[in-house]
Amino acid sequence: MAMRQLSMDLRPTMLDDLGLIPTLRWYIQNFSNRVNIYSHFQATGFEEKLPTQIETAFYRIIQEALNNIGKYAEADRVEIFMEQKDSIICASVTDNGKGFNLDKVLHPESLERGFGIIGMQERISLLGGNIDIRSEPGSGTCIQIEVPYPKGSVDDEKDKKKTGRS
Repeated sequence: MAMRQLSMDLRPTMLDDLGLIPTLRWYIQNFSNRVNIYSHFQATGFEEKLPTQIETAFYRIIQEALNNIGKYAEADRVEIFMEQKDSIICASVTDNGKGFNLDKVLHPESLERGFGIIGMQERISLLGGNIDIRSEPGSGTCIQIEVPYPKGSVDDEKDKKKTGRS
């Protein structure tokens, strides 16, 4: 049972079956019920399934952000917004928790070093995107992500495979 849960946490099969947005709705609802934090999730502009690499990265980053909120933030509210517009996918995760000193968490010698945040930064970097984390003690945290993604690229890749053209 623990192995199945670990597998679901890393990449739930729902991502393949339903896509990113329904999977996040399910995950966020379960998170909210589990840790008793009010959550609001809104997604706009998603008209097609995204590439597996992008879906997995956004799922894992939002999962990590929520896990951090549940463990450390002492928040009672979190808002998650996602939008696909033009050639960019944007996401934000904002909580009303106690915040933290970002410099301490990112400093290599710090006892408070945040490997989860470093992992988020690496995932976004691999996609050619940007992540902006804003927090300070007493004022909550906001994580904003932007990843380049031209609409239609999944269909374009499928067409290339069908016709053998690159």
